[in-house]
Amino acid sequence: MKEVIDFLAAKASRPLAFLRHASSDPLPPPHHPILILDSSFNPPTRAHMRLILLALARHSYSSVLLLHATTNADKGSPDIPDIHRRVQFMRALASDLSAHLASTSQMQPNQPPSSVTGSITSTATASTTATTPLHPHAPPSISLALTVAPRFIEKSTLLRSLRPNYAQHWILGLDTLVRLVDAKYYTVPPREALSSLFSYPGDTVLCFAREVGGGATSASPLPELAQELETEGRVVWMGGWNERDPLFSVSSTKVRALVDTWKTLDATTSQNHGTMNPNSENDERVEEKKRAVLQQLEAIVSPNVLQTLLSE
Repeated sequence: MKEVIDFLAAKASRPLAFLRHASSDPLPPPHHPILILDSSFNPPTRAHMRLILLALARHSYSSVLLLHATTNADKGSPDIPDIHRRVQFMRALASDLSAHLASTSQMQPNQPPSSVTGSITSTATASTTATTPLHPHAPPSISLALTVAPRFIEKSTLLRSLRPNYAQHWILGLDTLVRLVDAKYYTVPPREALSSLFSYPGDTVLCFAREVGGGATSASPLPELAQELETEGRVVWMGGWNERDPLFSVSSTKVRALVDTWKTLDATTSQNHGTMNPNSENDERVEEKKRAVLQQLEAIVSPNVLQTLLSE
């Protein structure tokens, strides 16, 4: 909790700050891009981890940044306990991601799994971005950071002030890309506003999408500016998962609902154990329901994140 309080107290002079984490130095080697997942982490799911792993399968990164904005352009600011809670989820996800990367074989750049499309090394990145790892068998460092900046253009500028000579690769969903180019978030034309997001050679948005019937789905048609950025190599389509994928319909909202159900069942079991006439048959039914809910959670939430959720 103290690190959140300290961050908010210093936000005027330090609007983006790295958090202490048991990974390695957050500074990547020169000219290696930083892979950035900017999320609410409320909570993160296996789908979030999938996005990172798909990007790592497409390109060599020495640094992965998990970034949380304490101010949302559409929703305002959460309170200190809620920010602390999300930091705990970020740490849990970082631990699970580190464990996964340590346990899997070397992921070769430019050799994607069959579900991934597109190429990160576009015309915007080919001349300036390294495509081989500094240490071929070393997993990337995983860093955590908080920022008060609500928009990508501010986040990018703040990160650039701390890491000035590194390309930024931002993981975005399709609907977020649509919002990114929406004029309502800017006081100048979006093209002009987004120049800061793409100010360094190699800066790229990696866009992931759910696919239905062979095509990407979005709440809105793809705006013209997004199409132009794709043509320029600043937006790269990464595929994602189709409707047959178990993670297709996973959301943080679904996770929270399942956790609430599990905790209600757990409280029922505890109450039964505290009565003078415990009903073992009823307890077994409740335990069976708990196991079923837990099984669903294990399929969509990584281990340390799940432990953090159930211990709240």
